[in-house]
Amino acid sequence: MNPLPSAVTVHRKRGKQGFDAGKPIHSRALRQEDMKRVASLRRYELRHWGRLLLALAAWLVATAPVLADDQQAAPQELPEVTVIGSSPVSGTGIPINLYPGNVQTISSRNTSAGTSTVSDALNAAVGSVNVNDTQGNPFQMDLDYRGYTASPVLGTPQGLSVYVDGMRVNEPFGDVVSWDLIPQIAVANVTVIPGTNPVYGLNTLGGALAINTKSGFAYPGASVSLGTGSFERRTVDAEYGGHQENTDFYVAGSFFDDHGWAKFNPSVVRQFFAKLGFQDAKTDLDFSVQCVNDYLAGNQLVPHSMIEDATQGYSHPDYASTRNLVANLTGKRQWDAANSLEGNVYFRDIHRQMFNSNINDPVVAGSPDQVAVCTSLYGEPCAGNIETGYSQDVYGLKLQYSNQGTLLGTRQYFSAGLDSEYATVDFSQASQYAMVDANAATLGIGAFTPQSNIESHNTTTGVYATDTLVLDPRWSLTLSARYDNSAIDLSGTSVDIFGDRVAVSGDHSYQRLNPAIGGTFALTPGATLFANYAQGFRTPSAIELACADPAHPCAGVPSAFSSDPGLKGVLAKSIEVGGRGQFGAGFGWRIAGFHSDLANDILFNQSTLTTGYFSNVGKTRREGVEMALDGKLAPFDFVIATTLLNATYQSSFDVADTANAGSTCPGSACVPVQPGDRIPGIPQLIAKFKLGYQLTSKVRLDTLVQAQGSSYARGDENNLATFGTIPGFCTVKLGFTQRINDTFEINAGVSNLFNRLYANFGMLSNNDLRGGIAENFWAVGQPRTFFLGLRAFL
Repeated sequence: MNPLPSAVTVHRKRGKQGFDAGKPIHSRALRQEDMKRVASLRRYELRHWGRLLLALAAWLVATAPVLADDQQAAPQELPEVTVIGSSPVSGTGIPINLYPGNVQTISSRNTSAGTSTVSDALNAAVGSVNVNDTQGNPFQMDLDYRGYTASPVLGTPQGLSVYVDGMRVNEPFGDVVSWDLIPQIAVANVTVIPGTNPVYGLNTLGGALAINTKSGFAYPGASVSLGTGSFERRTVDAEYGGHQENTDFYVAGSFFDDHGWAKFNPSVVRQFFAKLGFQDAKTDLDFSVQCVNDYLAGNQLVPHSMIEDATQGYSHPDYASTRNLVANLTGKRQWDAANSLEGNVYFRDIHRQMFNSNINDPVVAGSPDQVAVCTSLYGEPCAGNIETGYSQDVYGLKLQYSNQGTLLGTRQYFSAGLDSEYATVDFSQASQYAMVDANAATLGIGAFTPQSNIESHNTTTGVYATDTLVLDPRWSLTLSARYDNSAIDLSGTSVDIFGDRVAVSGDHSYQRLNPAIGGTFALTPGATLFANYAQGFRTPSAIELACADPAHPCAGVPSAFSSDPGLKGVLAKSIEVGGRGQFGAGFGWRIAGFHSDLANDILFNQSTLTTGYFSNVGKTRREGVEMALDGKLAPFDFVIATTLLNATYQSSFDVADTANAGSTCPGSACVPVQPGDRIPGIPQLIAKFKLGYQLTSKVRLDTLVQAQGSSYARGDENNLATFGTIPGFCTVKLGFTQRINDTFEINAGVSNLFNRLYANFGMLSNNDLRGGIAENFWAVGQPRTFFLGLRAFL
């Protein structure tokens, strides 16, 4: 699947027939003759989970009236969109007009409007957000915000922190964010915290996402949704919330089955979420449990010469199977009108099995006989298959004291806290030689040979404080600081590209104090200006540290590791200025300019076409301006959002890529990158236009137009490749909702209305299926897709 072993093409693929993680699957499992059996298993899963959710729906019908009377008088804790979190800990916040940044929020209405994941919802609703479909699967999108990434792909440089109910969900091994493990049905609202913010901890270089889940107090009642759509999509969603005077509960289940628009990218996702709560005048407690079990296959990047048959993909199979269990206890104690103590304790258990087919990448494990078989039947180069499995256990604790009183007669919003997390990771990988058949399936030769076995222990502790002082009715000042101490302990062995088994070991520690200062000024009662300066820090992830030795480059990421010399932590310094406000009857505006410099940025530096290592490459910069206007002119409502973004390298360094026209000495780092060269994968223009039309009190029409400017392909860091650009594109999505009566609602829609052929990401590589010619490999966007749903409110 990987045409080039860069960080972006490390695919999380491997699984077991029947979509259960934990056991190996042979590479022949998804050949054409086995697809019928796989489809049969998927139909069984659909019937099985469908019956369970329909049984839940029947139970909701029978029990919903029982709590109806109790729910009428109980207190409500509906999300207050004008108050945003000042720290990762749920339960406290400040009025949005006092926050010195262009913060944005979306509600459950946005996350459920024809989208399948939180990343998809953010892409549709939030300015400066775009997605890269590097994996060819809707649940595995890279989410970019202002040029910083939250990705599910191991090895991708991460720049955004993501929290769910105060629990950090960036995974410890690669700081990745798995969007498939966040049940969208249970999301109440999402707050996008812009820019570097030290209070949100390590990796908050470009921003943070704070996700809050639903509760029985805020979302009482029950509903069941059934959906269908193109490519044999079937969905079942059910949720039920209720409460009595001081207790509440919320439970939700979701099942998603989709054959995928390509030939080999089906998805089966099963999610469950439950929350129990207690609330009185001074205490608020919530305990939640989340379970996810899924099977995701990707379509891969496709060479441009094969773009007319993009559904075939480049090679297959590539898939992942994941099991996830989460328990989170959150609490708040209000001691008096001004002082409170809040925090949470959580545990995460993640098991992931992956399978990755590679036509371009070499495989270091294999006998000469296997190489001879591959060569005699199909010629060089041989393909390779990689099986990967890893488990992660995460334990976290957060405690925070807050005061919303006065300091020397000045109104303040003060918080100080402790944030600690410990994680263990067990990572193993095996590889085999493979042949490529007429359908581009990689057929394994012989057994898999163990290649890497690595254990990682991560410990992170941070202390922070933030205080917003209301100096007078027009001015406010926010001061923040956080000190982090992070330690990563690596041990194990790995086979390098020369076939030698080497030790992987090292103890790495990083410490830093990061400050921030900002302020707001109420220009008028309806308009606020803001400005801030902040510093942030990212420690190298375990996978980057384990593949950082130029003398022992990794054969694909992360298919081989070696002894790990230290990498420097990435330091961010950012400035943001702007304003927001309202005017007229129901109109709002936002504008912000941002400038962010990274020092010691980390890049996967390719020493040859198929090998490389992570290294600090110096400085990078992301700067731009974002603007938005929204309003209501009954029966219409609209949102217009535009972002102009420039992401560039600010240091000189060399990379290697034989598919790059600027390469003068193939096989070594000789593609020169100069200050001012644009960073690949980041468009200069992101524009969105949303128009809603309330046709009647029960019928609504929605239109979403999204446009994205051109970008450079990965591998064209010097911006000189003749075919190294990804053209800009524009897509249109339509939605229709009708409330039939008090019980039933139907919704329908179509995405990519005009069936545009486009790509949102690309990478330079050699097409070994077409004689090794250099090409631009595209991440092709999903074609025209219809969906139809029925929702019952019980």
